[in-house]
Amino acid sequence: MRRILMNIPNLLSLFRILIIPVFVFFYFSDNILPALIVIFISALTDILDGIIARNFNAITDLGKLLDPLADKLTQATVLICMTITYHQMLPLSIAVVLKESLMTLGAAIILKQKKPPVAAQWFGKLATAFFYASMLVLLVFGDLLGILPGYAVNIIVIASLALTLFSFVRYAVVYSRVMNEEGGTNDTP
Repeated sequence: MRRILMNIPNLLSLFRILIIPVFVFFYFSDNILPALIVIFISALTDILDGIIARNFNAITDLGKLLDPLADKLTQATVLICMTITYHQMLPLSIAVVLKESLMTLGAAIILKQKKPPVAAQWFGKLATAFFYASMLVLLVFGDLLGILPGYAVNIIVIASLALTLFSFVRYAVVYSRVMNEEGGTNDTP
């Protein structure tokens, strides 16, 4: 049976991409509560698309590309917006851009080798979940309530940076393994 490319999980990923400018508009209009709601909706649809894809056998190669693309674009947008507000986030921004650029290059090489894309791994999901939790803390306690001390921002940035680097190293191992294998699957835990 042929899988439909634009199934519900893929449409949810596309929706996440389309609401990114809405977050930017609200954030830079100092409407932090609506910006938070947009991020909440994005996170909720991210969770839903994964649950639906796995439970209803709706995983597609397009979804394996579209879901992480939506994650990367959302993450980069939030990070850029927040770096403008919190300058101490610059090292995290640089690390995320480098990690995502190198992972995109790796994915392109894997696709050029006619191998299936690497599926999201637990360590990537952990880093992404922590990133969103960190941004939520900064948005609520920093931007919305204005009660987050500078040292707390530094701790959040360092912890998120450490998880980003850990995820990158783990993905580098998985991508390297997939690039070097002759056949088989790339769903390494």
